[in-house]
Amino acid sequence: MQFPSIDNPATLLLTLFITAVVVVAVIGFGMVFFYFLMMWIRHRKREVEALNSTLLQVTVPRDNEIKIDAAEQMFSALYAIRKTYDKDRLAFFKSQPHLSFEIVGLPGDIRFYVNVPNKLRDLVEKQINGSYPDAEIIPVTDPAAKQRAGTVLGTEYNIFSKEGKVAFVSLRLKGANHMPIKAYKDLPVDSLSSITSVLAKMGEGEGAALQIIISPASAKWKKEGRSFIGHTKKNEANPEKASYKSDARELEAIEGKIQKPGFDTTVRIVVSAKTYEAAKSHVDNIKGSFSQFTLHNSFTKNKNYFKGWFMNDFIYRYFPMTHLFLFLILNTNSQHPEC
Repeated sequence: MQFPSIDNPATLLLTLFITAVVVVAVIGFGMVFFYFLMMWIRHRKREVEALNSTLLQVTVPRDNEIKIDAAEQMFSALYAIRKTYDKDRLAFFKSQPHLSFEIVGLPGDIRFYVNVPNKLRDLVEKQINGSYPDAEIIPVTDPAAKQRAGTVLGTEYNIFSKEGKVAFVSLRLKGANHMPIKAYKDLPVDSLSSITSVLAKMGEGEGAALQIIISPASAKWKKEGRSFIGHTKKNEANPEKASYKSDARELEAIEGKIQKPGFDTTVRIVVSAKTYEAAKSHVDNIKGSFSQFTLHNSFTKNKNYFKGWFMNDFIYRYFPMTHLFLFLILNTNSQHPEC
């Protein structure tokens, strides 16, 4: 490119400005292209992976005496499914494995399921039985699952009816991922019963599913948490900058969260009912049951503009390809028994 003479500074500045804009635009386009290219490479086989999985029904005796922290131990062990460079030299080009923990409510019936990749099935079953020795884990298609007629189609449970109307929502954390919600130890009542009591209200022709998909997270969110703690303490040590917006208990809670393994998590709620208004009401009630976890962070709903895409992701149990408000991070201390 031939630049104009310095004798005409206005033209020179305009040329430099246009050149800078073009360079920034090219670099920006290149970065966006590379990002989406990596997303495609990592998730190009997700349909095959979704089909190569098994839906397991998990039943635990009502009178079991397992301590409530058994779930925390189980999720800590499940973090080991994360792919790392040490285990797989091509891990950067592959998506992380994920598991789906689901609660399904039908008239007079509540069931618990885990959907697992076939290659991880043995590991997951052993971890569940390690924490819950009396748990019965069987494929949903096994006659021993004692499924009601019409509630299973092929290898999947069925909450839908021919004339039913569907409402749905997905949830995310309102604040930063390092900000904690209430852990099960801080709740005055069993968090699971608060959710199942809502699912138990399904009437004839209605069905609901709570789908919680987890995938081992990287350590990036922990670094952000440590940075927040360090920055806050530094500012509060300076009287001129101190705002005292974060109390000692909040910083202690953040420190507690980042000490434990974390999972990228997506939460979906889907309800089918005779009318959309009824389905929407059930969705709002299930979503409302998550308010019990509010502490320094809370759950809020995502904006889902494309119903077809959402339902496709729900049915195939796809994990979101991007972080953009589509999933959150919960640590093992935040993974409550219902997960």
